Amino acid sequence: MSKESDQYLINYCDELVVKIYVGLTESKNEPDIPAVIPLLLFQTILDKIRAIQLLYESGESRVGDSSYGIVRAVFECQWSLLYILKEDTEFRSLSYYYFSRLEEAKKNLGHLNYLLSLRESSLNKRQDNLGSIELDQKRYRKAEERGDSARLEQLSKKYEADGLSPVEVMDLKMKRVQAMISELTTTIEAMKRDKVLAEMQIQVIEREPQFAHLRHELSLVPKKKVRRPSWFSLKSHIGTIYALAEHLGLEDQYEGPYGTFSQETHGLNATKQIALKGDKAILRNKEESTKNIEAKEAFHAGIYILLSIVLKFLNYYGKQDEVKELRRTMSSMQ
Repeated sequence: MSKESDQYLINYCDELVVKIYVGLTESKNEPDIPAVIPLLLFQTILDKIRAIQLLYESGESRVGDSSYGIVRAVFECQWSLLYILKEDTEFRSLSYYYFSRLEEAKKNLGHLNYLLSLRESSLNKRQDNLGSIELDQKRYRKAEERGDSARLEQLSKKYEADGLSPVEVMDLKMKRVQAMISELTTTIEAMKRDKVLAEMQIQVIEREPQFAHLRHELSLVPKKKVRRPSWFSLKSHIGTIYALAEHLGLEDQYEGPYGTFSQETHGLNATKQIALKGDKAILRNKEESTKNIEAKEAFHAGIYILLSIVLKFLNYYGKQDEVKELRRTMSSMQ
């Protein structure tokens, strides 16, 4: 595909998303979940491809997330969308929606727990620090009473400051630490309230009656076969993202480009930085390849996925005429 056709496809998909969304909201103010989920997944694919395009055009391979990491998510979104559109769309859309909400709520709780543990650890250190200063102050005063010059000299060196006595320095340090403790205590109390709300949100989601049939199906997933059930595990008992790709007949995608991008993302590609010359390993010339080759590869993979998925997407929303027109336009631009 050419640069012109790539851009045409992206712009076409942007307009298509708006057109379908307007159509859904015109027929129903609040469209049903099964009508919206495929649209949201398609929009996610499009957004991620646009992000890779920005990296590609700016000559970078990463800004935050790497281009390879982003395109891996494109593959996964594609498989999710294809699985939903394949059959039993209403159930699968609801399952995707339910698991997404539940996973987001659990991640939020996990993040809160992590931040809370950091704050509590910091609070404990500040309290220990305060206790240490208070103890030193008591030791200093006792040393003064006893005339223990050695101890006074030792503590004076620890709490030296121009124009201030050691006791005054200790007082200042204690005030600062107490202020930190007060601030941390307030923050921790607020975070604990947020944690309670997050736990309540999970409980609400897990008890919503409209998803009772999903929870029933989840209880039927064999634990020995599927250790960590996902939304696509319900009814199908598919246990992994590879098994999902295999179910769709796309295991070649998983083992091919997706596997390659995964290897790069997980840092298993360090040997690509060297070349073998006889029995010697030499570093490759950093200047000899295109700076943003990663973004280029990721972008082309994303465009291939977008062209493949948009045709099925159009069919799902009853736009068969546009399928023919898009095929014709894209062919003329080759």
